[in-house]
Amino acid sequence: MVAYNLLTQSKGCKLLLLVSAVFCSHISLSQGAWDIEYLIVDSISSKDIGREVRLDFKTSNFKKPPNHIRGYLSVYDTGILFINKIYFELREYWKIYPDHGVCSEQFLVSSKEISPGISLYLGNSVIKEITKDSILISSEIELRKSYKKRSKIIEKKTEEIWVERNKLSGFLYRKN
Repeated sequence: MVAYNLLTQSKGCKLLLLVSAVFCSHISLSQGAWDIEYLIVDSISSKDIGREVRLDFKTSNFKKPPNHIRGYLSVYDTGILFINKIYFELREYWKIYPDHGVCSEQFLVSSKEISPGISLYLGNSVIKEITKDSILISSEIELRKSYKKRSKIIEKKTEEIWVERNKLSGFLYRKN
């Protein structure tokens, strides 16, 4: 109590105490965002039609399926998709942090530039149809021009893409 009384006698110390209290309370209330769930490709059903998803290509690195979504996203796989009559090799780009993982930040990007400085990005996808061997998705395709560490969307369109089930481990989706 004596130390508190000594500290609060000067205006500078009062301000320092106030700033410290606000800063400490802000840190203690801060938390990350996590809105991602995982759907294994073998468990997809007609109830998933219309669901917004991100594709997760199959990996050969697992001897058994992971117990947690982080296990699936710990590997950056590549896969080939036939988009608008052209084959594209795409790689997974996951932004997953210890306390933060948001579905809207996950996407696939072309392994090679499709022309100098321009890459293809596949993000928002919606399941449209499910068959025994394939899944039809409607996907937002973006062409982005790279500028140093940033990119700018130069074209955006929606394409329907058939994806063979055996190319996928599953899907990321936004939990409600």
